[in-house]
Amino acid sequence: MDDKGKNRLFPVTLRWDYPVYVFKGKNNLSKETLDKLEFTRRAEKLKIEDELRNVNILPHGGGYKLELSYRNIEVTNTDFGNIFTLSDPKPAVRVEEAKKGKGVSKFGKMVIANPHALPYSYRGGSVIRRTVELDLSDIAASLRPILTIKI
Repeated sequence: MDDKGKNRLFPVTLRWDYPVYVFKGKNNLSKETLDKLEFTRRAEKLKIEDELRNVNILPHGGGYKLELSYRNIEVTNTDFGNIFTLSDPKPAVRVEEAKKGKGVSKFGKMVIANPHALPYSYRGGSVIRRTVELDLSDIAASLRPILTIKI
């Protein structure tokens, strides 16, 4: 990014009920940040350290947070689309081992064809905190929406 790019402003939206954050652009992948993100070894291997130190990386938004206790996801390609098999590394053996209140029990596997059917929420403020924590950017402004219309 050139010197002109450092003066650019980038809006980041999280959810309809969160502020829109405006970040200042800056070259943000320092050696320390590359180490924190565990990119250093791969960057050296690919000989792209200089390129990475001159980029400006920001989240595009909050993203989804899946409300599931499953940890393993296996994708199977079929003629009619992808099938997603969700499972735990170690499924519950007894009823007492399943956690209550999680929306989906830990029994065996769950197979779905459409991930949109899964229970989810939006990540929200943790994305902004992590962006500042990693020194990827500085917040220039926080804009609170007055009215949100969903079409």
